[in-house]
Amino acid sequence: MNVGDGSVLWAPRLEYSIGQDVFVDAGAFWGWGAAPRRSGGLLPVPVPRSEFGLYADVFFGSIRVYF
Repeated sequence: MNVGDGSVLWAPRLEYSIGQDVFVDAGAFWGWGAAPRRSGGLLPVPVPRSEFGLYADVFFGSIRVYF
């Protein structure tokens, strides 16, 4: 959490053991905060208004087997 601008990066994750040495998990990264604004001009670029408002949402899953 960035207390200066109130933005937060959430990173929930769940893991489940299917059997001995076999795991399945899923999770996400969510950036929450003020979205960037676009600068004016010929080639507009994003201007950050919060640290984690720039982050894209990412989702993932995996299966792990240990031997």
